[in-house]
Amino acid sequence: MAKRSQDEMPTMMVGPSGNAGQPARSAPGGPGKPPNRTPLILGVVGCLVVVLLLACGSAAAYYYFAVVRQTALVVPTVATVHIPTIVAPTIVAPTVQLPTQTATTRPKASAVASQAAATQAATAEATQAASSTVTATKSATGSHIIAFESNRTGTYDIYVLDTAQSNALTNLTKDSPHTDIDPAWSPDGKRIAFSSNRSGVTQIYAMDADGSNVRELTQGTDPANFADWSPDGKQIAYAVTAGGKLQIYVMNADGSNPHQLTSTPSDDYLPKWSPDGQRMSFLSKRDNPKSDAGEIYVMNADGTGTHRLLASIMNVYRFNWSPDGFQLVFTAKPDPKGVRQIFTVSLQGTGLRQLTKTSANEAAPAYSPDGRQIIFVSDRTGNNNLFNMQADGSGQTQMSNDPSNNNVPEWRPVP
Repeated sequence: MAKRSQDEMPTMMVGPSGNAGQPARSAPGGPGKPPNRTPLILGVVGCLVVVLLLACGSAAAYYYFAVVRQTALVVPTVATVHIPTIVAPTIVAPTVQLPTQTATTRPKASAVASQAAATQAATAEATQAASSTVTATKSATGSHIIAFESNRTGTYDIYVLDTAQSNALTNLTKDSPHTDIDPAWSPDGKRIAFSSNRSGVTQIYAMDADGSNVRELTQGTDPANFADWSPDGKQIAYAVTAGGKLQIYVMNADGSNPHQLTSTPSDDYLPKWSPDGQRMSFLSKRDNPKSDAGEIYVMNADGTGTHRLLASIMNVYRFNWSPDGFQLVFTAKPDPKGVRQIFTVSLQGTGLRQLTKTSANEAAPAYSPDGRQIIFVSDRTGNNNLFNMQADGSGQTQMSNDPSNNNVPEWRPVP
């Protein structure tokens, strides 16, 4: 028989016969013994204990829900009230300090206007100062330097005149015993193209602005002259005497790829690119082949669309474009028996205006880079010297005073 645990064993008592093993039993209605009340008392005590436990549990539950739980619910609210970040002083401070919020601290309209005017004046002054600096820089790097040809050494050479250095004069081609004429600046002012007979036949050459690095660009058997750079500096237009007649050609700035633009039975010469590089003007004798002068013609840069600029015969000798490309300045002799004078005309051939009215010959006009002045040649002193005037013809002043001849002046471009 499997052994049980002690909790399952019943209480064993000794019976009347003295034998063990049988549960003790009372004789039914045994005589003289009172009834056993122990179980009843134990039951009552157990009930009281249960009631007491229930009462204690209820009290504990009440305490928990009424005090502890309520306190736990209230504490966050109290803590939230005392959190300092809820009251943000930074919100109030800027409002008090902003002048727009207080009438006494708001600047008056007149004060605002005065301040704005002062600021505008200061800005204008700074802008003008910057502009003056730029203008001075441009003047210092180009517009006061003029290239021209002169025979003051006995043969024609290329000179540069620096008006900012007390008219300092430099002979760029002094090392050459040959004739060097017709200087033409490259657009960046770093090179000068010119005509020279150094090779025995007049050809186009180019050199640095200081006279160094001389290079022959054309090497034909026919004379070439009247060089002019394209505005981008990539090409040079010039004239070649082919078959006894001058015709217009174009080549790359290094002398490569020469090709002909005009082909007429008359002389076409002195090509000049328009400032935008889209057109080219030149002189032609197709209207009066026997004249020593020509007429101004304009064509597209590829040689198409050729037309005469002026309706009347003017007998033009030299001309140049204005920097803005709106008009041309030229020297002409409308009266074949008269003297050469300087005129301007629009690109449409209208608005003809005479700038000089003298008894001398006025020739070879050229605009300054800013278009405000015109340099030219005049023999009013007895020989050809350089003069300058405003673009409207006023303020004519002499720039050179030499007994030799000084011709074909060209302003150095401003880089």
